[in-house]
Amino acid sequence: AFQANYWVAGYSGFLRIFSMSGEVDLIAVRVCQALLVISMAYMSYRITATFSQKVGNISFLLILFSPNFWFYSQSVAYEIFLAWLIFSVLYLCSFQQQTAWVNAFFAGLLFSIALIVQFKAIVLFPVVLWLVWRKNKRWRYWLFVGFVLPLSLWMIRNTLAIGDPRPWTRNGGINLWIGNNPNATGRYT
Repeated sequence: AFQANYWVAGYSGFLRIFSMSGEVDLIAVRVCQALLVISMAYMSYRITATFSQKVGNISFLLILFSPNFWFYSQSVAYEIFLAWLIFSVLYLCSFQQQTAWVNAFFAGLLFSIALIVQFKAIVLFPVVLWLVWRKNKRWRYWLFVGFVLPLSLWMIRNTLAIGDPRPWTRNGGINLWIGNNPNATGRYT
């Protein structure tokens, strides 16, 4: 299935960090994902505190004590990692100085990785584009360089491994059919 680009590879790459000794250390994954939730709460605070301190505090507490985030942080699923990537992109694009090209590069890099984790992150593209368009041309250039780097490397890998350069999975059509055909049961048949 992985050779046919049927399963998403981004989260598998994240888990690879925790399997250097052979097997995935689930406790380390859960601790890391809990730390990602805490960092998302902090980034949310920093972004929303620009409106008011009260809004910042509320968003921090809502994210920090969200049952969904804590449930997913204890399971081995891509949701926390993807949410952290999206929060990081928004954080880096929101209010950093216009001259901080490093922030632009990492925002592009993280957004590209988010697309490799789950292509549905593409819905964030207009927001990132709007946030970046307010910056100078150098900022936009470095965001583009950071965005293209992992995506192009993954496309080269896919071309060499499976003969298809698409960086996203191929299972969208079949999943749409499984859920919406006239005899749909929601199961693979």
